Amino acid sequence: MEQDERDNLDRVVYFAKDFGKQYVCWKASMAIVKESDVLSVTISNNFFDMALLCWGHFFGNRSDELHYTNVLAQPDQFKSYLIDNLGINENDWNNNWLQLKDFRDKRIAHFDSDVSVVVPGMELAFECVKAYHDEALKRLKECDPLYEIEPDFDAKHERYELKIKGILGCV
Repeated sequence: MEQDERDNLDRVVYFAKDFGKQYVCWKASMAIVKESDVLSVTISNNFFDMALLCWGHFFGNRSDELHYTNVLAQPDQFKSYLIDNLGINENDWNNNWLQLKDFRDKRIAHFDSDVSVVVPGMELAFECVKAYHDEALKRLKECDPLYEIEPDFDAKHERYELKIKGILGCV
């Protein structure tokens, strides 16, 4: 494996874990946030935004060096695997991608005045990022059996969830 490929796979693993942390904190915060509390709503929204920005590196823009088509040797096979395992079709994939990308482009990366942009669900994004993480980690371990990193994508999610509920419970 070339060093550039290893570096990109390492970065995928790192940013996928960050996505997972942001996603779990967003979900936990949504369970307790009160719409009348501007600070907790802002905190919750920021978790969502950061998770979506991470997703964008992996699936949003093909010119991003961490986009799955630029990192994986068989990106079409990986996409087919995702579609099959998610129980969706190509049209569902495209619609979900468009909702996530539009929200990222119009409400997070750029402040567009288009009020018709729908806040997308993140469940499919979570499953896609988790699968990408697992694929990158598998590739790293195939090339280096001694590769050491916490392999469980979900390892700290419960801890993050408890911490954010404790923090927002005090806000």
